[in-house]
Amino acid sequence: MLPSASRSGRRRAVALASLAAPPLAAILALAGTAFGQARGLAPAGTQPTAPAQPAAKPQEEPRFGAIRPELQPVVELADQPVRLDSVALTFFPPTDCTVQTTSVAGVATIEIMPRDSTADSTWLLTIKAPRTGNDKLTAAQIADGALVDLIAANGLVFDAERGLKGPQIKDMWQKNEITSVGNFLGYQGLVQSRHRDVEFPGFPTKAEQFFVSLPSGAKQEPLMRGLTVVKVGPDRFITFELFTTRPFFEQAKDIYTVLLHAAKVGDPAALAEERANAVNAGLALFEKLTAEEMKQLLADLASKTKNGSGERWERRYKPAPSRNPMDATELGYRRMKVWSGKRGELKANPVPARFNNVEMQDGYLVTLDARLVEDNQIIDSRGRFFVTTDRVEEAWTISLSVQGLDHKNRKTYTETGARNGKDMNVNVAGAGNPGVAALPIIETAGYISRVDSYLLPQILIRSKLAGDYGFYVFQSDAGNIRLRRDVLSEPSDRPDMWEIETRIGEDAKPQISMYTREGVLISSVLPDKSVWEPIEQDALVRLWRNKGMPMD
Repeated sequence: MLPSASRSGRRRAVALASLAAPPLAAILALAGTAFGQARGLAPAGTQPTAPAQPAAKPQEEPRFGAIRPELQPVVELADQPVRLDSVALTFFPPTDCTVQTTSVAGVATIEIMPRDSTADSTWLLTIKAPRTGNDKLTAAQIADGALVDLIAANGLVFDAERGLKGPQIKDMWQKNEITSVGNFLGYQGLVQSRHRDVEFPGFPTKAEQFFVSLPSGAKQEPLMRGLTVVKVGPDRFITFELFTTRPFFEQAKDIYTVLLHAAKVGDPAALAEERANAVNAGLALFEKLTAEEMKQLLADLASKTKNGSGERWERRYKPAPSRNPMDATELGYRRMKVWSGKRGELKANPVPARFNNVEMQDGYLVTLDARLVEDNQIIDSRGRFFVTTDRVEEAWTISLSVQGLDHKNRKTYTETGARNGKDMNVNVAGAGNPGVAALPIIETAGYISRVDSYLLPQILIRSKLAGDYGFYVFQSDAGNIRLRRDVLSEPSDRPDMWEIETRIGEDAKPQISMYTREGVLISSVLPDKSVWEPIEQDALVRLWRNKGMPMD
């Protein structure tokens, strides 16, 4: 996964998460090893093989079949729901809270925290929908595995006579010497409660839950953690994590409980059918696209550029209330070119006379050069993409440079990828990175090349078939293959235009783009309300120079 600049100034509540031990993603990644194999976990109450015994077990709270009446007046929920589309999750966050969605390695994370996160109200709630490669993994195994990791990471002593510590507990767990995390209840007050088979009205299966108290340093209040795990598909889970400190635990737990009871997961079968219909529509689109039509599409694109060069320049900016370009905030620009050519043209300085047999392959090429300026950094990228005319093979190279506005502390990264049929390999290397190789798996039909992903708007518009389309494509920011959704429509108030709503991932916010009837971009509005818009190169240079933007 290529790195990207991140925004600073996160709220205090986010710092709570950094005090947590290993993330759940690590547990899922271990599926099939430490936690993933069918371990035959013993139910709560089974005697452990280790001699250590808990001092006293806390009382199990009653399972909730509905929101506890005493909580209803305490927590007020927002009128508008938040959705996590990949698992058809709908929930209503508390009022006076901020809700932020981020994505790391293709896994969306929803973060909920108080709008005014002061010393009087510090908590963080995160929601994720991770996948696992082991369809036999259960919610109980994930919850127990997370609890063991928390125990191990904090190195607490559980048996004063033997000096048994967290890492030893984890080792015993992995060796099946301890078969139930339920046996840890009560150790030095660490585990507050462990609830099994919890019923929530809107969940398709019973959930697993625990609350735990962790040390956070001398003279500091303990960190309180809560985790609820529900399995919503053969390889899919939803996790709800609570982070707070002891003084705010009861208040935060009430909010957490109400949100869980107000959440609803849609029908997995209906979701799978909708996804399949979109992918089938995408398959049909490309099955009808002939080589002659592709050739004409590229020719049409070139004819609509200056001097027929095929180069398109676009500017990214945040509009100003005055709508005056000089008042807008400049964020970046990019140059794209598409054409038919040889694979050898991927090279920076190709010499056709020296192309070998592989480099002589016919295909379609895209080059994309871009500069973004954000968070006092200059981010430059250069991408070269190729796919054969039969779309059986593809290759690409991407270089990325990140430096300060003073052009110091420059770091560079590269990504190279190649595919032959369903076999793909991707390599990423760069500053402080010894190199990472990946073999993304193309598990299903509906995959399209990276070249085709850049040409999708024109391919869709050329079909003149409004509808919902789905495509699997490798995405550098995620470092893997994700489902992209595109909805083509004809706005009733703009009959001379096409609108395309794009989600680069199932849980990504939509990007709304407007095109002419001929497929020429008018504008593209990103989720952060910034805009990509066509511009001539000389006009871009004048604008950036007048604003003192970095051009060198």
